[in-house]
This record gives sequence, structure tokens and C-alpha cells, in this order.
Amino acid sequence: MSTIALLSVFSVPVAAQATNEASDVMCSSGLGPVITLAFGMITLGMILLSAFRGAIAVNKMGSARSDKKKEGREALKGAIITFLGAWFFPLFAVVIDKAGVSTLSCVNFSNIM
Repeated sequence: MSTIALLSVFSVPVAAQATNEASDVMCSSGLGPVITLAFGMITLGMILLSAFRGAIAVNKMGSARSDKKKEGREALKGAIITFLGAWFFPLFAVVIDKAGVSTLSCVNFSNIM
């Protein structure tokens, strides 16, 4: 039992040191802003893709044929899933940042605008 307590006492500082080193590497090498930019571009691309798929779905749903309407409903479900899936990437970046590995916190948003 004492070895488990001893391991838990020493493993927490080592994990904290590892995240600090990873954070320093991310910010100093410029990898953090690149990851943030990549996640942002993937998110925007998926949102645009879902809008495109949604427009096609609505067009099919306006058809008089019932098989086209069914295809349109299925396509609309796919567009909604794509839109919801697009938010996985920024959420993942926030989780990484909150875990201590700097991605979003490396970016100076005041210089962008």
C-alpha cells in the first residue's frame, strides 16, 4: 500500500513538469498557433460542407417524388451530423489547452484583428 502512495506522490509532479515542457515547446516552436489555425480551418471547412450538404438536401426534399424526399431527409441528417462534428475540433483544442498543453493560449488574438 505504501508503494502506491509513494508512486502517486511522485507521479503528479512529473506529469506537471511534462505538460509544462510540452507547453513551452508548443509556444516557442510556433506549433501551438499552427494547430489552432488548422483546427479552425477544419471547423470552417466542415461548417461550409454541412451548409452545402444541407442545401442539396433541401433541394431534394422539395421534389415531388417520394424517393427523392427520402434521400433529402437522409442527406439533411448527414448535414446535421457534419455540422455537429465540426465542433469536435475546437472543443478538442480547448481540452488540450485546459489540460496544460498550450495551443490556444499561445495565440495572441489582439494582433489578428
